Amino acid sequence: MKKIFAILLTMLLLLTMLPVSAVSVSAQVDEIIVNVKDFGAVGDGVTNDRAAMMAAFDYAITNYAAQSIPVTVYFPEGEYGLLRGGMYIYMPFGSGNLTVRGDGADKSTIVYLDEWGNGGSWVAIRLQLEATPAGVDDYMHDVTIQDLGVYDTNPDKHAWHVDNGDPGTEETHGFNIQYCVRATIKNCKTVDVGDECYDMTHCIDSLMTENVVVKNDLTGKGGGSISVGDGCENVLITNNLVVFDSSDPVACHYGIAVEALTETVKDIIITNNTMQQVNGWGINIGAPRGTIENVLVQNNTMTSCKEGGIRFMGT
Repeated sequence: MKKIFAILLTMLLLLTMLPVSAVSVSAQVDEIIVNVKDFGAVGDGVTNDRAAMMAAFDYAITNYAAQSIPVTVYFPEGEYGLLRGGMYIYMPFGSGNLTVRGDGADKSTIVYLDEWGNGGSWVAIRLQLEATPAGVDDYMHDVTIQDLGVYDTNPDKHAWHVDNGDPGTEETHGFNIQYCVRATIKNCKTVDVGDECYDMTHCIDSLMTENVVVKNDLTGKGGGSISVGDGCENVLITNNLVVFDSSDPVACHYGIAVEALTETVKDIIITNNTMQQVNGWGINIGAPRGTIENVLVQNNTMTSCKEGGIRFMGT
């Protein structure tokens, strides 16, 4: 008994000798907030806030997510301007527990400002690893984007128009997550974003739900509004809404796309989604050079989609 007591006393003394910072990590609050406005973001819909937003991400990842300490990059209500070169966020191998959150998809928005004249391939937020991983053990984990919107103020200027013979440019994109276990995109909204609005590649056990896509006649028409691609496995796409307000006769876009470009995509569930007036197919499942296995399409509603409801293409 005396020996046990001595061991416990020694452990207690060692704990009291630890620096305060070492104790505070284990006793951290439920949510560590990194506010983009604390790093200089204005959110007035005019200022280019890219540098400030990138600084907030860098701080959150370096100090917390890199050690898998839960952290939230927070966008208070406002319109955060973004010019050339969308936000490509690089995370270390094995990092995670990162949430990107606004006050609501109609209240906290990233706005593409009117600068470009020659298209581009800008992604509002892309979360990816700092290098190509050797395997799943290197993937990041538990990454969420929620309650945030993306708007393009001049989609016609930023669009790739296949109808005008301009194959060298691409339109705006929304949110993209790559190489992640348990990725989530939910309660977000994109307006007039041309290409993939919500996109995952190499994501496992992941979810896209309750997101909204709205496009007009001037918006670009490439890719799928909601897309899962190479390397994705066990992804649920549910309760999303894609609405086109378009009379454009060119049909080349998809509401939801499952695309195995070069690798395998498997165990995908597409259920309870609504697609209206899409400039192409409501749901497109294609494997140009890859392989698709086990896709369940169930209880979706597709209204006035120009090419039809569901298409299977490729191998």
